[in-house]
Amino acid sequence: MKSQHPIQMQGSPEAITRVKKIYENHAEFPYISPERDIDKWLAEIELKSSHLVAKRNMVRTEEGLLPGHIILL
Repeated sequence: MKSQHPIQMQGSPEAITRVKKIYENHAEFPYISPERDIDKWLAEIELKSSHLVAKRNMVRTEEGLLPGHIILL
């Protein structure tokens, strides 16, 4: 897994390990705001996975852009 952004998550070491495990099969690690409450987010995704970044959104195009970059343009 490549990380385009430094991982500056705030949370317990156990919570951060869980987040890394969730995204370990993604091409890149998605940006996660240091202000996000990781423990609350982990509890939310146990109920509903719609808060996860899809693998296809972390695969770069031939131009080197992520799908989120294209949406912002």
